[in-house]
Amino acid sequence: MFYKYLGFFILPLLISCQSIETGSYNGEDGISIDKKALQQDILKVSLPAIHPSSLSIRTPNNHWYIVQDSQSSIFYLPQAKFDSAKIIEIDIDSLEGVVWKEGRKMREKIFQENGEYLIYLANNLETEPENTFSLQAIINYQKTF
Repeated sequence: MFYKYLGFFILPLLISCQSIETGSYNGEDGISIDKKALQQDILKVSLPAIHPSSLSIRTPNNHWYIVQDSQSSIFYLPQAKFDSAKIIEIDIDSLEGVVWKEGRKMREKIFQENGEYLIYLANNLETEPENTFSLQAIINYQKTF
């Protein structure tokens, strides 16, 4: 009889732990982008209390730029400050990230064209989103260059 109830309590707990560890948060627990700030060339990202430890951005041309990743020693902010941040505000005009081109590590300005950018936070940037704790949002960036 005890085992019958054990499954009732343990199974939902295991399922919820799995989604926290490997899934993506959406809705109220996800990230949000301030559209008014974006019009002023500020990327203002509101984060949940618990969020991934690394940040990268995919450009409209499918280039991935790493902005924050302690495993690669790439820091926009000190890691402890990034981990505890509730809001990150980034000046789009000066934001640079690390990208690999033809096997070479390069630091470049990220927002060089108009279009859709993917803001991607993950605990492991080197794996598929379904295999790591990750959050993401798409922005449509338009600016006269």
